[in-house]
Formats: sequence, structure tokens, C-alpha cells
Amino acid sequence: MENKIIQARFMLATLYFAIFALFHYYCASAEHLETFHHPPITSSLNCTAILEGVNGHTESENHRISYNDEKMLPVDCDSIRKRNYFPSSPASKEEENFPIAYARTIFKDYVYIESELAATYVPQNWYCFAMDAKSDELFHSRIRALASCFPNILVTKKEWVMDSSGHNTTNSFLECMKDLSKPEINWNYVITLQNHDIALKTNEEIVQIFKWFDGANDSEIDEAAEDAYTLDWGFEHLKLLRNAKHIKRGHPRRLQLSKSVVTTSFSRATVEFIVNELDLTITIKQLDSLSYGVDEIAFPTLLTTDAIDIPAGYTHACLDKGITSEHITRFAVWDKEQCDSKYMRHLSCVFGVEDLRVHFVNSPYLFANKVMPEFDIGAISCWHEEIFNRTYLERGKQRLHERIYTQLPLVRYHAEKRKYGFVDISKFDCHKSNAHTIRSSFNFSGSLTVFQLLSTLLFYLMTNTVY
Repeated sequence: MENKIIQARFMLATLYFAIFALFHYYCASAEHLETFHHPPITSSLNCTAILEGVNGHTESENHRISYNDEKMLPVDCDSIRKRNYFPSSPASKEEENFPIAYARTIFKDYVYIESELAATYVPQNWYCFAMDAKSDELFHSRIRALASCFPNILVTKKEWVMDSSGHNTTNSFLECMKDLSKPEINWNYVITLQNHDIALKTNEEIVQIFKWFDGANDSEIDEAAEDAYTLDWGFEHLKLLRNAKHIKRGHPRRLQLSKSVVTTSFSRATVEFIVNELDLTITIKQLDSLSYGVDEIAFPTLLTTDAIDIPAGYTHACLDKGITSEHITRFAVWDKEQCDSKYMRHLSCVFGVEDLRVHFVNSPYLFANKVMPEFDIGAISCWHEEIFNRTYLERGKQRLHERIYTQLPLVRYHAEKRKYGFVDISKFDCHKSNAHTIRSSFNFSGSLTVFQLLSTLLFYLMTNTVY
């Protein structure tokens, strides 16, 4: 009995010192972590209370902070790095081996663009900016200065005049895609973004989601505007394909129209096909002759045109049945009743601090649209702080649910085609996966740290050892 007591005490002592060492290491490591850099204008906000929905911390009249770029803002590399933290090395081998590219059209709000870049920045990723040609020179010079500080930021040389109706947006994305498709630039997926999109997921999480996609694209598939159908979409008229070998037999040789919100995710194979095998000059010119939403049609249409053998393509058969397909890259609120800030722009909710807990915290989406610093920079800063904490202080915390992503129609279609070589559309389930209703609510609300696990084990041993 005495030997058992000695052994038990020795085990407890060893475990205690192991816990102490781990706790000391954790604290020492935490001391060397960068902290989130709040701009002075939002430094007084209690973002934790805002995200937890504590009464008195999310009322817009108390916490709405408007911000416009300062005229004398320094944009030398040292100043940029003082305002935001940009890691110099990958956080893991998994992330290092799965680089992602971003193609973002921009026209204003430099400080926001800089802060949002920092939220998703890792050195192995690539970031391409396509500026609106009519943006002022100060904005242009600041973006060029930002790009000069990082080897993985590209700014397109050719610029197009863009507008809120979508004219020339597709051309601008193509400029980025061409630059990003150079052989020396390595990435697996590209995400197309607009000026005021904001990241809801960390790089670690986005990598995991794209691995679940396994080469599939993510695009909304919906009916295009009626006026688009009045135009000639025949391949011969459009001079679309550079090589006829990419035309599949048994389908009409014309584009089958569909539309999607602009923010989408495409595999590299898809982008290289678009850049190298297609000539979209006439197609985009025809689309730009339309009045509104002209940037929503080109890319999803390429995916749903059954006659084009595009990598990770989808089908138009689901739309023919009247069934649209959702996507997960971008979240937006189109109903003012569901918009807690009650501020709508171009029929879409502009999120404020009161929206963060409701729409952002447990969202399964990758990005949200839209946030605007002139409306509420507090919402932006608090969410960027949350993404920072999730990225650097809470790595490995499980917030994703695999089924939300693998059951998306485009992902299921791609998986079935890869497995069998074809998809029997008469048996394929076109219906939505209802990812927007699943959310992430049935994930763990948190994950135990090593320290917590060891402490629990110690308590168990202490209370279950017989002396």
C-alpha cells in the first residue's frame, strides 16, 4: 500500500510540474504574440462585450463611429506595419502548402483595404488589386505604396472604369486572373472580392474549406436578368473558344446564362482555362451593354454552359428545372428587417456593431458584404480584432462543420463527376443544402486547451487516488 501511495504522489508531482511548464510556456509565448492594432478612433470600444451582445454595448447611437481616410496618412512600410500585423512566415505546413489568391476590385477607403488585407495576410498567399480607373490619385498612390512593401501583392497595370451597375468589373477581375496565372505564382484557389467585402474566416479555416471542396468551384447559380436573353450567345458569334476540342457534343453551341453575386471562389484549373482557352472580349462587351448587374453573369454562365468542357464545371440542368444553387463564399442581407443596423445601400445591408453577434460570429460563410468605414468603422475594427484573435490566439479551435461545405450542389456535382466520370442529371439532387440555416451553431462553442485538459486530468487523479 505504501508503495502505491508513493507512486501515486510521484505521478501527481510529475503531472503538476508538466502542467506548470506548459502553462509557463503558454504565457511566455503569449507575451511575444503581436496584439491587434486598433486605430485610435476605435480604441475605446469594448469589442468583447459587443461580440457577446452585452446590453449597452451594441446600441448604434452609442457606438456608431464614422471614419474617412486622413489626408496626411503615412504609407511608408514602417507605418503600414505599425498599424497592422503582417506575419512573416506561414503558421503551419498545411497552410504553407495550400496558398490562396485574392482578386479584389477597389475604388476607395484605403485604411479599410489595408486593415482587411492584414486580416487575411499570410506570406504564401497572393493578393491582386484591380483599381477603378476613376479613383483619385491619392488612393492610387497609397495602394501602390502598400504593394511595394510586400512581394506577394500585385496591382494590375491596366485599369478599367467601373461602376455600381457592374460595368467593366469582369474585365478588372480578368486582369488579376491573367497576372495571377503566371507559372511562377503558386496558388490553389482564387477568391474574387469587392471593395467592402470582409473576411469571416481565418486563413486556416479557408484552407480547410477549400480542401473539402477538393477542386470544386463555389458560385451562386441563379436566373440571369430577362434582358440578357435577347442577345446572341452563340459560340460562333462570340468567338469564344480558342480550340474547338473544348466543346462537348450533344449540347447547343451557345452560352446558357446564369448569374451569381460577384464574390466567388474558383479553382486554379478553372481560372487557367478561362485565361488560356477562352476569349471573352465579345462576351463581356455584350454583357456591358446591359443596364445593371452585368458583372454577375459571365463567370457563372461559363460554369453552367453544358457545351463547354471547363474544369470543375456545373450544369444548367438544375436551373432548367427551376432550381437555383446557393454558394458559401459570400453572405449578404437583402431584407431590411433582418438588417440590425437598418442601413441599406444598393438594396444590401451595411453591417454595424449590432450585426456582428447576429450575423458574423457563427456564420459558415467565408466573407460578408458589406461594411463601410464611413458608416461604422467600429464594426470593422471589432471584427478584425476577432479575426486576429482567432488567427493567432485560438488556432485549432473547431468552428467548421464539414457537411455544410461538402453538401453544396457544386461540390457534390464535382465529386460525383470525378468519381464516376459523368453525372446522371436525372438522379442528381439539385436542391439547396440549406447551409445558411445550418450555420455553425452545432459546433463546439470552444475547445479545451492542453492546460485545461491536464488540469482536469490532475483533478481526476487527485480525487480518485486511494491513500
